[in-house]
Amino acid sequence: MTLRVRKCIVVCSLIGIFLLPMSFWWSSRLQRVGLIDLARWIRRDYLTGTALAVIAVLLWLLPERDTCTAGPGKPCRVCDRRIVVGGRYCPHCGSRA
Repeated sequence: MTLRVRKCIVVCSLIGIFLLPMSFWWSSRLQRVGLIDLARWIRRDYLTGTALAVIAVLLWLLPERDTCTAGPGKPCRVCDRRIVVGGRYCPHCGSRA
């Protein structure tokens, strides 16, 4: 699962939590199941303005990783880029191999 797919899952779930209590067409069915009360509870307790700002900034700051598996060498444990065979340090992030 790529980072882009993970970001889409997080954003779609946040949008769903905000739009679920506001839907009028599904409200009677979803109220019977209990999903509207669950979405209101999650939004009230866990999705404050500060939490939404932190989630948005973290999603914006997360870099796209180079997940190429082709080429010689082993992947770096920090940045997932290839390290030359016999190399002791990653040339991209500088961490010890």
